[in-house]
Amino acid sequence: MTTTSGLQAPARPGPVPACERLLAGGQGDLASLLDRFPPRPVARTWAVTRQPREQLLGRLLRPPFRMDNTQSQANRKAGAAQLLAWLESLPGETWQERWAASGAEEAADWRALPARC
Repeated sequence: MTTTSGLQAPARPGPVPACERLLAGGQGDLASLLDRFPPRPVARTWAVTRQPREQLLGRLLRPPFRMDNTQSQANRKAGAAQLLAWLESLPGETWQERWAASGAEEAADWRALPARC
């Protein structure tokens, strides 16, 4: 059997989450905000996904991606070159489309996919 003193600590009012304030009504309700500020359309592709292979490889090997350890940087360069070669073998006009065609998004471990080719 458990007994209590009957005293309870008063509930602390916390900050009201923004979504609750929006849904509370008035001028700031969610529907009117969505009307005033509709979401941006989702881009199908970005300029970087259309870069030529050498330009993309150069980008991946410069800061902030560059590693200080020379051997690690050499391994990164070899791996990136292999990955891009694999992606080039897949259908699509952009790196993004080729990645989507690869099945990597659904794979448990996408790193195994290029090794199969």
